[in-house]
Amino acid sequence: MSFMKRLFYLFLMLVLATSCLTDDDFYVKRTDRVAITTFSMPDTSSLADTIQIRATATANNGCWKELFFVYSEKADTLHAIAAYGTFESTGSCPQNTVRKDTVIDFKPPRAGDYYFYIVRDPFTAEYDTLVVE
Repeated sequence: MSFMKRLFYLFLMLVLATSCLTDDDFYVKRTDRVAITTFSMPDTSSLADTIQIRATATANNGCWKELFFVYSEKADTLHAIAAYGTFESTGSCPQNTVRKDTVIDFKPPRAGDYYFYIVRDPFTAEYDTLVVE
């Protein structure tokens, strides 16, 4: 390889390496779970009813935004709900609480027990049971 090609590749690598640097070394952006602070649904219901499941997600500072819920059916009688948000910070966060409410309409297809797995925070989960007659 000629000297000029080596010099060109070295210059190109230097430009690429320095173009990835930012002015602020503390910038963080990630999507992660946030706490579900309230969750409610009835204990029992009839087959003809549409159940309203209510939940509130709360994040502890203003760097959290775009909170959303993920509701999924894991099995015929097992359902899960978790909350997520985007954390974006350059080193300091406003001291305000970010929250999001949701209402999920659930129409049970048949009578029986339905189990709801609620992810309260990244380290805690709980079950709630709905009996449909």
